[in-house]
Amino acid sequence: MSNGLDKLAEGIGKAVSTVPELYEDAFKPSVSEAGKTLALIPRTINAALLPLRQWIAQRETNFAATEKILAQKLENTDPSRIVTPEPYVAVPALQSIAYAMNSDELRELYANLLAKSMNIDTKSFVHPAYIETIKQLSPDDAKYFKHIYSLEARPMLSVALDFPSGKSKTLVTQINTFSNGYSNNIPLTIDNLSRLGLINIPNGIWYGNDSLYTSLIEFAKANYRFESYKEQHPEAVGILFNKSRIDITQYGRNFYEVCVQD
Repeated sequence: MSNGLDKLAEGIGKAVSTVPELYEDAFKPSVSEAGKTLALIPRTINAALLPLRQWIAQRETNFAATEKILAQKLENTDPSRIVTPEPYVAVPALQSIAYAMNSDELRELYANLLAKSMNIDTKSFVHPAYIETIKQLSPDDAKYFKHIYSLEARPMLSVALDFPSGKSKTLVTQINTFSNGYSNNIPLTIDNLSRLGLINIPNGIWYGNDSLYTSLIEFAKANYRFESYKEQHPEAVGILFNKSRIDITQYGRNFYEVCVQD
């Protein structure tokens, strides 16, 4: 019995001693490849962040550029009306505009805010919340908000399948004819402007002028195959066209006057 146990122990010892060699032979190539991949990651990240490093290094240049922009904004202002802006407005705005120089839309918003904060006649209308609002806008959001602000009407439709017992299934929302070309993701832009309090889509409220929606319904029918949805849901009894509209909020109007309007 003792000899048998000794031999078993000796065999286990030999097996254990060969495991490192087996590990090295079996996994050495993959470990090597993984090492190469890991080595690439820092270099890739470095390359991706290089433009931002250069941007940070150019902060002084950006500050000088901002001064030139403000000089243009305030060129028709009486010099006696130009004052030092409030630090809680100017400091974060100057920091933010430095990183928005490559976006005409965002740069203009910050520049208008700064210019208004340096004019004694308008500085009381500048609120620090506007800076946080601009920070959360994409260039497309800014461009779209400026566009819809100028419109007299902003009618929209949502379309749903109508089922018995008052049930419905929404098919498409926010259908309109004034959004083309202003954003790569109009639903996201509208949701973001609404979230920021710049616009509002009041529930169950639309324009009383039905002609605004007649052409919109025809547009929806021509661009969406609603009949195909009815084929997929034969129990549906019809299609509902629900009217809505976009309103500019009071906050949105104040924001426009300070940050968008020259």
